[in-house]
Order: sequence, then C-alpha cells, then structure tokens
Amino acid sequence: MPLTFQPVFRFKGHRDSLYAFCDDLEEDCLLSAGGDGLIARWDKRSEGDARLVVKVPATVYCMLRLGQFLLIGTLEGGLHWVDLALNKEIKLYRWNEQAVFTLAAYEQGWLSGHADGRLLRWQTDGESAELTNIRHQENAPLRALALSGGLIAAGYSDHHIRLFNDDLKEINRLEGHENSVFSLLFLKEGKYLLSGSRDAHLHVWEVASGKLIERIPAHLFTINHLIEIPEYGLIASAGRDKSIKLWDSSSLELKKVVDYEKFPGLAHSHSVNRLYWDSKYSHLWSAGDDRLIIKHVLKEM
Repeated sequence: MPLTFQPVFRFKGHRDSLYAFCDDLEEDCLLSAGGDGLIARWDKRSEGDARLVVKVPATVYCMLRLGQFLLIGTLEGGLHWVDLALNKEIKLYRWNEQAVFTLAAYEQGWLSGHADGRLLRWQTDGESAELTNIRHQENAPLRALALSGGLIAAGYSDHHIRLFNDDLKEINRLEGHENSVFSLLFLKEGKYLLSGSRDAHLHVWEVASGKLIERIPAHLFTINHLIEIPEYGLIASAGRDKSIKLWDSSSLELKKVVDYEKFPGLAHSHSVNRLYWDSKYSHLWSAGDDRLIIKHVLKEM
C-alpha cells in the first residue's frame, strides 16, 4: 500500500549538534544528547519542552540503556553511568581520553568502540562494571557496531568492516567501501549485513561468505545512521546531505525521501545524524547538526 512520510514537529532546546537517541526508563519518553552534554527527556505523546536528566562535561556521541541505568559515551573518552530512577551519575569509567563513538548491549554487559581503534568488552552486575576483553586495531577509529547472535560487526575509519566472534577474534574482513564506515545493520536474522559509509554508498554483504552483493549510491554525502522499521518492511537512512530516505528492506528500492526542499521549515536544514523508530506511535524521530529533533509520521494511505 502507498505510504505517507512527513515531518510534523520540530523540537528545540539543545544548544549544539545532536548525535544520540536512547529509550528512557519512562515508557513514553525518549532521551537525546549531543555537543552540549545535556541529556534531555522528551515526552513522545506531547510537543512540550524537554526535562533535563543530567549534564556531562563533553560532547555525547552515543548512549545505551541497560535496565534503569544509562551509559553515555563522550568525546573525552568518558563512559558515564547514570541511574535514570535518580537522574544522577553514579560512576565514571574511562579507558583513555579518546572518544567513545559507539555502544552496544552484549550478554551481561556492553561493547564500546573507541577513536583509538579499540573494541572493549565490559561485564556488569548492574551496580558496577569490569573490563573483560580488548581488541585493538591501530590507526583505525571504530565508528559503528552491530550484533547478530554471537557475531559482532565493527565498522572502522580505514574503510573496512571486521567480523568478530564472542572472544573478539577476527573471523572475516569485509572490504569494499572507499571511506569510513559509519553505520551497520544486520538483516534477515543475520544472513546479510547492510553498511553505510562516508562514501555515501550503501553496501549489502552476504555474511557467511563475506561477499559484497550490492552497492547502492544512496546519499550525496556521508550516511550517518541506518535503522530498520520492521512493521512497514523498511530501512531508514540518515545523511549529511540533510535528507532521510526510506528503502524497501527486501529489494532496497527507494520508497520515500524527506528533505528541506520538499518540506521547507519542517525538515532538517543541516546534516541528519541520528534516527529513532517509535513503533508504538509510528513516529520516526531524527536529530541533526541544526540542533533540532524532528518527529515524522509514517502511515499507510
């Protein structure tokens, strides 16, 4: 059936570029963060102002919620551990002063990807965390992580994607992009891997063989983020070209585009950095360099 996809509201309040979204402990709320170090809580049901959760002293690149706790990765290498029930930071973990670009939940803990090329594995009991394994790739900042079963995919600034097992041992290397890999998404229960890069192309990989099976010129500039919208059989991509694009998840046919030219005064006027799909209300949220959070409505006609 035909789809409608359009921005409906622009949320203001942050004072710098935005890079991160996260589920909140409060069911109908969403957390956002970016260059101003503010973790803001937005009510998905209204168009009111945000509430402050905490402030950290550096740009926030990524967030991950683990139960009632929020993990925040920053430009200065901090992993800030926040209790969302108390709206209070309770611990700070720091490997070094290199940026934390990406986080992913993994078994009884999490994985963190760092600007010095390190992939760190942490284990937590909910009160504290312990570093249990390290994988280092020199001169290649780690920009993106995706998980499927026990397989870990990591995208690097040396243009490569590396696949690791549970012990962080490299089992394959996918080569084909011409610039940094910024986003990864497993498809069809891990059979395929979709990657987005600074080269503005989407690549589709067969995971078992490591073969590149499709290369799609998707955006004009960097592809910053990819997410799946399973209820509609879609994939959404966010680009530095200020656009959001919807793709058929099976054929990768382009279905819809939202940009400032089509929706002046509503769409993003700068790079779109992060996406979040709210399945309950069928809203796609986006955040960008224009300091705005935009809510989009997606529905069948």
